[in-house]
Amino acid sequence: MARSFKRRLNQRPAFTLVELLVVIGIIAVLIGILLPTLAKARESANDVACKSNLQQIATATKLYSTAYKDRIPDAELLGGAQFRRGRGERNPDDPTSVPETYGPGPLFWELNLLRSDQIWMCPSANDLMKSYKNTYQNAIIFSTRLELPYNYKNDKMLDYRDSKMRGKIRNEQVWWIGDNLQFYPYITGVYRARVGSPQQTFPPDQQNYPHKYRTRTQTGRGRSGSINMCFIDGHVGTVVFNIATGNNEVIR
Repeated sequence: MARSFKRRLNQRPAFTLVELLVVIGIIAVLIGILLPTLAKARESANDVACKSNLQQIATATKLYSTAYKDRIPDAELLGGAQFRRGRGERNPDDPTSVPETYGPGPLFWELNLLRSDQIWMCPSANDLMKSYKNTYQNAIIFSTRLELPYNYKNDKMLDYRDSKMRGKIRNEQVWWIGDNLQFYPYITGVYRARVGSPQQTFPPDQQNYPHKYRTRTQTGRGRSGSINMCFIDGHVGTVVFNIATGNNEVIR
């Protein structure tokens, strides 16, 4: 009986080279189909996590403004620069540098409004941004639409150093905190004055958009990317950039 079983095993035909190649080809096709789907799923999950971070930052900002007469943190509190390393970080290239104490992260931590450093890390940011232990910039960009009806002839742009929350600002378009793709971190623990001490920026060809987004209004050639943004009214949205045209579009 045992000899008969062994004989049958020895007589079982093996895979031919063609059959093996067919199996490998099928596996390769399946991998090719599944990998883009998995990549999109991971990208979508990272986008949700990033927006969740910014929503928590928006909540902390609302709590701050409630306690401080409807105002948001200004340049004096945030240290003047729009992008800094994470709370307590030092410049690794400068052994004499002091820990970072400026920026919204350290401020909200000190005021017990946001006690998590991980909230300031977008999972879609590249490794360079993540090495700074903070991937979000703070910047107010809006038109001075303080009164209604609005006179567009007097429109001008302000940055966050001049900003205060005022009742009739069209603040659904006011940028507050969002993904950084432009700035190098400023000197840790050092206040950046209004004049002088310029903040370094990445060249346009080195700017890396952490999220992908395609719009119906995309024009011209070149890829488009997007950043997630916490607006001053508390909602979190997406700002889409078209590299070819240099334009951006706010997606709510």
